Amino acid sequence: VFALRGCSFAVETVTSGGRLLEGADPQDSYLAFGEKLLRFDGQRLTCYNRNAEELWQYQAADGDGFVLSASDTRAALFSGSKLILLDERGNAVYNGVLEGTIAQVRCGLQSTAVELEGSEQLLVLDRNGAQQDAIDLSGASLIDFGFYSNNDLLWTLLINVSGLAPSSRLDIYQPGKELVSSYKSDTQLYYKPLFYQDDVYIVGTEGLDLVAGKSTGSRSIFGWQYAGSAVSGGGMAVALTLRDEGETPSMTRIFRGGSFSDMHLPTGCFYLLLGEEGLYAVGSQTLYRMPFDGGSMESYAFRYTVSQVLCSFSGYMALATTDGQVYLVKLP
Repeated sequence: VFALRGCSFAVETVTSGGRLLEGADPQDSYLAFGEKLLRFDGQRLTCYNRNAEELWQYQAADGDGFVLSASDTRAALFSGSKLILLDERGNAVYNGVLEGTIAQVRCGLQSTAVELEGSEQLLVLDRNGAQQDAIDLSGASLIDFGFYSNNDLLWTLLINVSGLAPSSRLDIYQPGKELVSSYKSDTQLYYKPLFYQDDVYIVGTEGLDLVAGKSTGSRSIFGWQYAGSAVSGGGMAVALTLRDEGETPSMTRIFRGGSFSDMHLPTGCFYLLLGEEGLYAVGSQTLYRMPFDGGSMESYAFRYTVSQVLCSFSGYMALATTDGQVYLVKLP
């Protein structure tokens, strides 16, 4: 698993062990919620602050197989045709049943997009769960979708296989109004759009396309795959790893400031995290920090053996240990 997003020696740091999330199970679902953390055990949704203190809980119906989705300000629980929307304080602003089986949900700042199984429309709901828009998906297959910007712009990533060769398309909508822009490729398959202010990047199987913003063009990334991104130096930084290296890559290629640079990784690192000023790499015993400016690599020993990084948010990581504990640690 790869993801990408910044020690004082306080209780929560890597070298001190961090803060234990009491009662947390590594098998639960964990998602970033702005500067907070959400944990869902299948029945109870719990929100924590960065000190691992519980802020609120929401109890879902027992045994209904709910799935969690969240943005910085909204959370959603869905199962079958049931949908629950929660605000930042854990209040249910919508609790109802849709006309169809829910396949996936994406939350924005105020809006929520819902994909229904077998439907050629993507539903867009407002902050109270009322339908705001229905995006026509006919003639193409939906690969992914989501929101960005303070205006809750909705993006959809589509693939069309009806022609001689597959084509990819990224569409951007202002829900309830119009299609804002559309970007198509007949030479590669798109799989990850990235946004920063007016800049739009799309990661594909062959290239990294800069399709809007200060500069446009395509950069070859043949043989590489997306491993994460973060805002850095007033722009977008993108990390790539070699496709054939599996879960513990030996190096990463960073696109930042319009150019690529390569970083060699310590042996055994299984999780990458981009910060504003450098790259973090996580191994089972050690956290490494490698500055973008070429400074020396720093290493921080864990007090336990890390088996998994469950979530990263706002300069913190939730770590699972080999003995089944979950710790919240502050990055150096």
